[in-house]
This record gives sequence, structure tokens and C-alpha cells, in this order.
Amino acid sequence: MTIAAATPPLPTSVLLNAIKEKQEHDQQVMLLTNIAWQISYSALWNGKEFSAAEVAAAKAFIQSFIRQGNPLKTYSEYVQRVMLARQYIITHEGAYAPWPTRWLSSENKMGFAGTGRWFRNVEEARAKEPSFKQYIKALPEAVLETLQSNKAADFHYWRSWFAEKDA
Repeated sequence: MTIAAATPPLPTSVLLNAIKEKQEHDQQVMLLTNIAWQISYSALWNGKEFSAAEVAAAKAFIQSFIRQGNPLKTYSEYVQRVMLARQYIITHEGAYAPWPTRWLSSENKMGFAGTGRWFRNVEEARAKEPSFKQYIKALPEAVLETLQSNKAADFHYWRSWFAEKDA
């Protein structure tokens, strides 16, 4: 008798639940990927035109990053790192983000890969002072909540919150 023959089959309901959970997880990752791309585009390349292949490759990188762990946490980290890069670009004359696949490349230490250190430094500072760069931490949540609720009240709440913080 083989091991497979000795193991009773899983009930259909268990299999269907597992399939449903995987589909929901995949849908969540796709949603977070698309939101993260839109934030990246708006923050770093607003108004620039890229080929469909460039956008697809950038989204593939983002999706891979989001899949590395808990999707909501990795999405939040990704967006915060993009916003740290935006702050750097805005405050350093001559700084810019090259086309998306170049900026996202793990080999480009001056791109997304370099923001990992910045993010760790921010997280260390938040351990001592929880409100440190709180507006950057709130942005991923604000965008996701506003899109998912599709309610004007949520948009106005977050707009007012960021205005109060001068963010």
C-alpha cells in the first residue's frame, strides 16, 4: 500500500476554500500592485510616457516585492520607500528617478534598492518616536482605504488629515 492510498482525500469543501483563499490573495496582490504602480508613477514620473512593456515589467517587480511577505505590509513598505525617494528627489537638486525598470532594478543601489536603508532608519526612528514621518506611513493606508470604500467622506477625511500635517 502506498502512502497516497493510505491518506484519505481532503473533503471538497476544504479544497474549495483553499482555492477561494488563493484567488482572494491573488486579487489582493494585483490590487495592491496596481495601486503601488500608480503611486510610484505619480510620485516619480508624473506625466512621462512609458511603453506597455516598461509598465508591465515595473508592475512585475512591484508584484514580486509585495509577494515577499504579508501583502499589506510589503505594499505599505514599498509605498513608503517610494515616498522617501520622492522626498530625496525634491530636496536634492539634480536628483531624479530613471525609467521605472532601471530605478526598480535590484542592481541599482541609487534606486529602489537604496531606499531599503532609508526605510530601516525611519523604522528605527519610529521605534523611539512613533509620530516620526507619520504622514509617509499613513499614505498607503489612506489610498487603499479611500479606493476600497469609494466614499467621499473617506477622501475628505484623509485630505484634511494630510493638510493638518502639512504633508
